[in-house]
Amino acid sequence: MREAGLSDVALQKLEENSTHIVDKVAYMETRGKLLMDLEQPKQAEHVWRALLDRNPECLEYYSMLLTCMAINDSPKAQLAMLDELAEKHKKAAAPRRLALYLVEGEELRRRLHEWMIPMLRKGAPSLFASLVPLYAYPKKIAVIESVITGYINKMDDEGYENVSLGGSAEIEPPTTALWLYVLAAQHFDRIHAVQLALHYIERAIQHTPTVVENLMLKARIYKPVLFRAVLFRSSSIPCEFNTVVPPNSPNNFKNNETFTIIYLQIQYAEPCEVLLHTGLVICTHGRFRFRTTYTAYQLDESQRSPLLE
Repeated sequence: MREAGLSDVALQKLEENSTHIVDKVAYMETRGKLLMDLEQPKQAEHVWRALLDRNPECLEYYSMLLTCMAINDSPKAQLAMLDELAEKHKKAAAPRRLALYLVEGEELRRRLHEWMIPMLRKGAPSLFASLVPLYAYPKKIAVIESVITGYINKMDDEGYENVSLGGSAEIEPPTTALWLYVLAAQHFDRIHAVQLALHYIERAIQHTPTVVENLMLKARIYKPVLFRAVLFRSSSIPCEFNTVVPPNSPNNFKNNETFTIIYLQIQYAEPCEVLLHTGLVICTHGRFRFRTTYTAYQLDESQRSPLLE
């Protein structure tokens, strides 16, 4: 009925059968959407708040609540709402994480301290993933880097066995240093600072050699660099790609067409490289043949890194 545009009838039927509906969450979600369709934001707001009481980690509920409150275009009002919910649901991570996307400068720095220190102490794998959306904003990247390097400098100065990142008398557990080095490696890997990423993942490995995930992260950092090395060996200078298909013509492939250049996904472009072309290509690698995107670079031979030897 809702899809047919009969939201009023659908709401009436829903209410009439509410006592027979076992899935109360689905009932409340449907009721909230119907009330929004019928332009009854106040009643819908009560529904979404009740759902957040049940599950304060559901991002959809926050989005619906923002719409009901008509504050999608007001970051200040959104921040006030998130702070209110964070105070109400003290163990919920979602309102605190969402607030990071709305602030900048010193306010972002303060909230990052409150967000990162507990997660570093717990060794939460989701810490970096929660920060990834912030990397769309260069100013926020600078604040994140400043916070991370500040923690590392403090540990280097005071020793990770005697330091407190939170400013209290509580000494950090040894694992805090480990996860801080991992976070630093992930950060510098994200901004394509390969040498710094490798430096910090090496420190993490030296700190605790038995953590397999650190070796996996090191491999991921090396992967695009090694791919670039293979590309250099597989092509002449300047690089000539006769297998290029224009990016806007994804259907221009012939069924029996094969190419000899191995596909290489290059994520990191050093300053000495000149972007040549981005497009689609069919590649053959051993018995495997596939179609994918690629970026071709021409490298200045005099600036090759040792990895390219």
